[in-house]
Amino acid sequence: MGAIYYKQPNGKFCRYSTICDAVTDYNMSEYDIIKLFVENAIDDAKKFINNESNFHDFDELCDKFKDGNDWTGEMSIKEFEKLKEKMSKPSSFSTMWERT
Repeated sequence: MGAIYYKQPNGKFCRYSTICDAVTDYNMSEYDIIKLFVENAIDDAKKFINNESNFHDFDELCDKFKDGNDWTGEMSIKEFEKLKEKMSKPSSFSTMWERT
């Protein structure tokens, strides 16, 4: 688990580390806890992105949408081909994210 959070008598929060058996943070606001969780999530995401074994070859995805493949899903081959065109073009923003 790593940490247990407690609500202090003054309404603020503290973090107790189960690894070192000590209070590591205290008088934290809700915002402080949110910020801590966001920072941890960013670190986890960076580790995920930097680990090449988390990503499969794009051709493997394309194979799922080839004619004759018995894989059935919610996206047709035609829809995937249109999406693949968009995915092949450079994005105008480095942080641009689109959801289907």
